[in-house]
Amino acid sequence: MTLIVHPYRRGPNGEVIRLESKPSQPHNDLAGFEASRHRLWGAPVMLKLGLELLPSLVEYDLYVENEQLDQLKAELETILAALPELTSATHHDEEFIRFRVGNIAEAIRLARAAGGGVYIG
Repeated sequence: MTLIVHPYRRGPNGEVIRLESKPSQPHNDLAGFEASRHRLWGAPVMLKLGLELLPSLVEYDLYVENEQLDQLKAELETILAALPELTSATHHDEEFIRFRVGNIAEAIRLARAAGGGVYIG
């Protein structure tokens, strides 16, 4: 199984409607393998860096909206700034992490353009 990321909007009754917007190349909807919930996003080093949203993937899927989009974007920037530490602590190579971070950032861009949110799960 894989973790996916995609933008969405809320319908009139609050239901989640996946946006049909496609990520620009080279991005796609992959956020990692199911094991990435624990081995990457929920790794102790992520909490040490002060991340809150992404480590919560250990317990549940994320629906990130409004001001939390800024928080998610800031978490991605923190991850990129700490890549050497993260590759050592999580045993994921830099390209694996960088590509998934890019996919999440692209979903944020698409969500903002549509006034929606980002799903990761």
